[in-house]
Amino acid sequence: MSHPPRTPGVPALPRSRPQAGSTKVVVAVVAGVVLVCAGLVTVVVRVAVDIGATVDEGLQPDRPATTLEVEEGDAFAFEDFRFDAGWALSGRAVTADTPGRRAVRGLRVTHTGGPSGSGVVTTPHISITLEDDGEVVAEVGCTVPEHLAPGDSAAPTCLVTSGRLPQDHDRLTVHEEFVRDGA
Repeated sequence: MSHPPRTPGVPALPRSRPQAGSTKVVVAVVAGVVLVCAGLVTVVVRVAVDIGATVDEGLQPDRPATTLEVEEGDAFAFEDFRFDAGWALSGRAVTADTPGRRAVRGLRVTHTGGPSGSGVVTTPHISITLEDDGEVVAEVGCTVPEHLAPGDSAAPTCLVTSGRLPQDHDRLTVHEEFVRDGA
């Protein structure tokens, strides 16, 4: 192999040879960068999980959900909310496919609790489950669109969320699904 001609007056540059430890340094730097990145990803994921858990806890009631078995028209209560007697299921043609048709008539809810002072307002939402021979045949969701101050009452909107209101049922249960609004 021939070398290029030397230019007079310019010294020749020595050929650089990789030093014996330079490969180890590069590997160590790359490994360090990978470990730092992995640590940062772990911290970010952990913070995201903690934030998600905090948000979930804020949406959950301070007490376990309650299920009550009642007869059509019975009064019932969940903690600070009383649902008055005298309500009835609507016409049996009401299904989940007939939105806007109310499934319950005459139901009223009253906020019986005192002011919370924490700024957290609990809005009553309930679901009614109708069973026949141990099988769920219809579910009805009832919501109160406005916040109720202590002593106020309102008529919830109750719509079939699944199934069809049956002609007959052998079990009717009411479940609380309170939503915490505010902080």
